[in-house]
Amino acid sequence: MGLPIQQQEILAIAKTLGVENHLTFHGKIPQRKDLFAAYRSADIFVMLSENQANGDVEGFGIAILEANFFGLPAIGAKGCGIEDAIQDGKNGFLVDGDAFEEILRALDECLLQRKYLQQNARDWAIAHDWSKLIDSLFLI
Repeated sequence: MGLPIQQQEILAIAKTLGVENHLTFHGKIPQRKDLFAAYRSADIFVMLSENQANGDVEGFGIAILEANFFGLPAIGAKGCGIEDAIQDGKNGFLVDGDAFEEILRALDECLLQRKYLQQNARDWAIAHDWSKLIDSLFLI
């Protein structure tokens, strides 16, 4: 998990579910090698960004492509730039970030379709490598 802003609340919920020993609060990851290790230790990448009242919104969701590069299927929120980073059902799933049941179904699907999603995630990330995207822009 990312920044430990709501760490205590999340841990309380995790304890009621009996999964508290399966969570890690990384906080800010200072070095690239540590970030890569975090991606390698995960099974699924979840990014449920929300559009803010002040107009701040998640752009493309580059972190999703980073996770995909390591073979992690991603679950992302609908209604923001994350929709451009996830091909629903291919490299992950798009969900209503406020719909617990929908998120849970996506988590289950990620585990059920693990191998399929892992390969698609890697392929998707490689297809969106900056050098390939830049080359395609210059062809226009």
